[in-house]
Amino acid sequence: MPTASRRTRTPLTALLLVGTVLALLFGGAGPASAHATMSRSDPADSTVLKTAPKQITLIFSETVSLSDGSLRVLSPKNLRVDRGSVKHAPGKPNTAQVMLAGKMPEGTYTVGWRAVSADSHPISGAFTFSIGQPSATTAVVATESTDDTAAARLYDVGRYISYGGLALLIGVALFVLTCWPAGAGLRPLRRLLLAGWATLAAWTLFLLLLRGPYETGRSLTSVFDLSLMGQTLSGRSGMALAIRLVLLAAVGIVLTRFGSRLGRVTDRSLLAADVEPAADQAVDQRRLGTGVQAVGALFAVGLALTWAAAEHASVGIQVPLAVPVSVLHLLAMAVWLGGLVALAVALYRAPAGTVVPVSAVARFSRLAFAAVVVLVTTGL
Repeated sequence: MPTASRRTRTPLTALLLVGTVLALLFGGAGPASAHATMSRSDPADSTVLKTAPKQITLIFSETVSLSDGSLRVLSPKNLRVDRGSVKHAPGKPNTAQVMLAGKMPEGTYTVGWRAVSADSHPISGAFTFSIGQPSATTAVVATESTDDTAAARLYDVGRYISYGGLALLIGVALFVLTCWPAGAGLRPLRRLLLAGWATLAAWTLFLLLLRGPYETGRSLTSVFDLSLMGQTLSGRSGMALAIRLVLLAAVGIVLTRFGSRLGRVTDRSLLAADVEPAADQAVDQRRLGTGVQAVGALFAVGLALTWAAAEHASVGIQVPLAVPVSVLHLLAMAVWLGGLVALAVALYRAPAGTVVPVSAVARFSRLAFAAVVVLVTTGL
């Protein structure tokens, strides 16, 4: 009888081909652009006023988060003339206001603004207005895109690495719990699971530290500013990252608590010949129990919610639909990609003589197919 490893290469190859095709299809799709925009301002851009205004008002297309430096008003000599903190207009979370100095000479003034849209992305811009008559100005405002700062570039890298960590953590855990529980005794799979957890935890902490500079456009050294960290934690995105860290700490405790139990697999069970899928499944379920699976599912949904509740899905009129769809999309991605990596490691990195049951591959094939269907459906 051929070994299971040889017999599983055909379905694994098919899965890899499907993954490659879908990666090419989805890779060509551009990112959604749903950030807030400034719809109007008072004074309006290029307006010439007879008298100095008492305040500057900016109205955005959706709710925005503000910081002390969100609005800067510069005189023709490049001096700050805004006074006090930047605030939302009473009862209007999409409107930003800042008071101006009492005496303002004639000339052209420059308003630079930066805020965070409800989908967690920073936005910025600038405009001018004049008092009396236009004049030359030496005012300088940052003209770089909010995505061109060092913090923004690092933040984007961290987000993608975090997705990879999530995929490994959920995909490997699901593969072991539902497809091949006996594989919990394999050191390569356990290392892969730990790598997913450690990657996601480390980069979530990294993102939390970077969130302040990312939102405000400040330098990377501002990660040590405790007041900025407090401001980050009071925002929705910072709170979501903090909750993710708490969940990951709990996951770490659960992994430690059940690690020995997951590893109670004898060499005989790992080296045993393939058995019928139904019998194999029954033995595996008795080993691990449904309780561990239920706890794992709750943690997986909770982790996915920390993304969905703080980004695009949480904005707009379809939030009750978009948030669960986004959660399903993330979970399907993790099940498919993470499980595929787990299967490849089980087949090609397991100790010599280890047999991966055909039934385990068959289970994952069905699971992967369902995950891809959910991924495509929720993506559309």
